[in-house]
Amino acid sequence: MVTALSGLTGLPAIFVRKEAKAYGTRKLAEGPAVAGRRVTLVEDVVTTGGAVRNAAVALRERDASVGVVVCAIDRSEPGANRLHEVGVETRSVLTRADLDAARHG
Repeated sequence: MVTALSGLTGLPAIFVRKEAKAYGTRKLAEGPAVAGRRVTLVEDVVTTGGAVRNAAVALRERDASVGVVVCAIDRSEPGANRLHEVGVETRSVLTRADLDAARHG
C-alpha cells in the first residue's frame, strides 16, 4: 500500500521495521531521513495499535512529527485502540462495525 501511495502522490515512502537488523543497512527506518519531517503512518490493519505506537515513538526519537495513521481496516474493539493517548489519530477506510454491518446485510 505504501509503495502504491508513494507512486500516486509523489511523496517519499519510509519503511519502519520492528527493530534495526544487525546486518545490511542496520537502520530502523529505510528511506529518506525523517528528521524534521511530518510523517503519516500507513497500516493495513489496526487491532490494538501496538505496532503503530512503537513506530511512532521510534520515528519521534529520530525527530519526525507523527500524528496520523491511515489504515485500511480498524478492527479494534471499542476502547482497545489507544493511539490517541500517544497523540496519534487513526483514520480508517473501514472499521469493524462497517464489516459487521456488511456481513449482516
